[in-house]
Amino acid sequence: MKKVISFCFLLFLVACQPVQTNDSSHITEEEVIMALQDNEIVLVKTEFPKNPYGQKLGNVKPGTYEVNTKKQLCIFEFKNDNDLKKGKIEFANRIEKMELNTVSVFEKRNILIIYVHQQNEISGSAPVEKEIQKALDGIIEG
Repeated sequence: MKKVISFCFLLFLVACQPVQTNDSSHITEEEVIMALQDNEIVLVKTEFPKNPYGQKLGNVKPGTYEVNTKKQLCIFEFKNDNDLKKGKIEFANRIEKMELNTVSVFEKRNILIIYVHQQNEISGSAPVEKEIQKALDGIIEG
């Protein structure tokens, strides 16, 4: 009987241990920063005042950067793509009543990027928007 109880206790302890997954498809904020810099996007780490873009989504506080003076870039590194989906819903709910023609949202796997910019009236695109997408496309997964 002691062996059965000991075995059950051991099984319980093993089940309570955090699972260490080596998910090679997980992308880090540092990998995104390196990819952006490789695409000649100059980032300056900064703290932005509380605004709808730089606030936590879920329990994830974004890395906040300045791009080309005065443009904000917020990088959210979620634990997985499911948390990313929840973060996107939370962000959509937060900004649903705001007029946002100066925000671009990018995502790849567990990364969400919110880029706050001034849109070019002639081309209809934002400065460095294509470079951000190219950088994300260049990140090799798993």
